[in-house]
Amino acid sequence: MFPAISSSCSYTIGYFNDFDTSDVYVLPHCWEIYNSGLPFSNGVNTTDYPPSKVSPPTSLEIYSSGIDTVLAISPHFSDFTTGQKMTSFFAWSDMPGEQLIVGTVDNNTSPYNFHPADTFVLERNFQQYVVYFDNQSYNGTGQHVAFMHGNQFTFSGIRIDNFKYDTIPDCPIT
Repeated sequence: MFPAISSSCSYTIGYFNDFDTSDVYVLPHCWEIYNSGLPFSNGVNTTDYPPSKVSPPTSLEIYSSGIDTVLAISPHFSDFTTGQKMTSFFAWSDMPGEQLIVGTVDNNTSPYNFHPADTFVLERNFQQYVVYFDNQSYNGTGQHVAFMHGNQFTFSGIRIDNFKYDTIPDCPIT
């Protein structure tokens, strides 16, 4: 993890996490999980199986039994509410067609304030995705990026790697 300005678990633009400095099978530092179901059927942690092809060896994994709400919640971004932010990341699923819903939450302990910004249908190989939190997709209060498992299939896993939080460039990525 290569943090931008940090105060405990609060970061600003320039935050990057490839999850390679996290121990395997634990939550990365300053990340949180919300799981509405049983812990043995759902979770969020780092994994090295299979090894990440984007930046080996580890990536973030979100797995779900298919019926529960499971979110991986990023660290706090103290400058999020100033607007015009974006996140980019790579993702894939072991079940092609699984959905990943990306949005924001106001705090890292509850999904009840989850505000979706975009939904992606994942393939079995890593693809890069970009979410713009601008006037059209951002509610103005969320200070954490949240990744929600789409639960299209039972017992499916989603992998995320090379997560970056930054400002929207003058020439946005297309």
